[in-house]
Amino acid sequence: MVCTSPTFLNSITKPEEPLFEFFQTHLLSELTMDEQYLMLQKIASLTQNTEFEKSLKMFQSRLRALYHFTGGNPRPTIMLYNLVANHSITDVATELDYLLDQLTPFYQDRMNEISTQEGKVLETMALMAEGCTPTELARDARMEAKLVRAVLTRLEKSGYVRREERRRKRTVYIMPERFFRIWHQMNHSRAAKGRIQYLLEFFSSWYATKEERDHVWNELMDKFNQGLHEEENDSEDLAEYMKYIAAVSEGSEKFEREFDLIRQNARSSGIDSVVKKLEALDNEYKTNGDYFFHKGYFLANDLGQHELAISAFRRARELKQDDIIILSNLAITYNKCGRYIKADESFNEIKSLIFKSSECKTIGDEKEMLLKILREEENPIIVQATAYLIGRIFHKNNIDKDIIVILKSTDCSWRCQHCATVLGLMKSQESVEVLFECLSNQANNVRGSAATALGRIGLEKAVEPLIQLLNDEDRIIRGSVARA
Repeated sequence: MVCTSPTFLNSITKPEEPLFEFFQTHLLSELTMDEQYLMLQKIASLTQNTEFEKSLKMFQSRLRALYHFTGGNPRPTIMLYNLVANHSITDVATELDYLLDQLTPFYQDRMNEISTQEGKVLETMALMAEGCTPTELARDARMEAKLVRAVLTRLEKSGYVRREERRRKRTVYIMPERFFRIWHQMNHSRAAKGRIQYLLEFFSSWYATKEERDHVWNELMDKFNQGLHEEENDSEDLAEYMKYIAAVSEGSEKFEREFDLIRQNARSSGIDSVVKKLEALDNEYKTNGDYFFHKGYFLANDLGQHELAISAFRRARELKQDDIIILSNLAITYNKCGRYIKADESFNEIKSLIFKSSECKTIGDEKEMLLKILREEENPIIVQATAYLIGRIFHKNNIDKDIIVILKSTDCSWRCQHCATVLGLMKSQESVEVLFECLSNQANNVRGSAATALGRIGLEKAVEPLIQLLNDEDRIIRGSVARA
């Protein structure tokens, strides 16, 4: 007879018990990551789940996340299989809770095997940031450092904790089986309001790359938009899930997701709700220039609130003074508001920043340098700012032929768009025919910019082609055409 148990059974491991020495006892070591992957592949084969391996190959970080959370323990690995193999967007948090509930008897048994002091140290460690020193642990547990070190030594021998060397020869302790750590966090935060730490920790490992976060975000957005027309509760659950994905995103990606959520909120709740959300974010990210840049972009482009956008861009500039992208958006927004003196000042600052760059110093001629940026620069925001600069500085110079050459030779829609903007700002009558061609371009941004440019040039022969474009499928383009 072969038997397994998640814990040592007193009845076969203690001399005073009746079944002592009736069985040969073998302690099974944790799986390696390769062994864990092999086991999951075999389970997938038995259950005929052909999509599983394809999913793991697409998102390799999930294998690392599995190993990170299970520590190679086969039992939670198998229990996690359903979450991995049959991933459902709306059910992850529910399944994770269910899994942790299933593991509760197992983890309770493990806690019963250790002393009260050892249990206190483990629980304290689970609620701290991962990787803590004995001194930090003693402080949070309110125990003597000497006692905590002795307890950690015992826990390490039993496999509950592991010692790791970090930078500057700093020794820290971790719980190698992260689900054991998460189980403690779950018990501590069941009634918590707001974002729950154990879910944040899981999602940050589960969606470890931007590609994975983009993939799940797009799925969530589609389902959320469907939910707006179906069950309201489902939409609320999805919105909560999306908050967690946004919370574990990084850098500018995080703010893009935050404003995606606000856009959805605006559609379902109205402008007052948006204002309250922005006030909360202002307080949360009050020292982050990237946040205020994204806020300004959202206010200008989504809500048409240009004066409020100027305030956001100016705050972003205070925090990131030499950021040309922030300055470009500020200058363009000034221009849209009709604050032309302020726009000129900002464009002159942009010109100074561009001219200071080491690459530009090799080109002596100002005009040639700006044309080179328009032709070759890969950052669309810088090209946009350069387009406005050329339109302002050289509007009386005969360089529209150079712009037309760039427009005709590029396959890049945003470069074509910004070339059309320059030609409109210069009121180039020589460019009308090429702008007519742009009105039938496949890219929406090119058609819209060409229409705006023709409106600025103001030749009567552009009226009939623009009238034809009033039937365009894109409402923004129809608006540009009507203004033109």
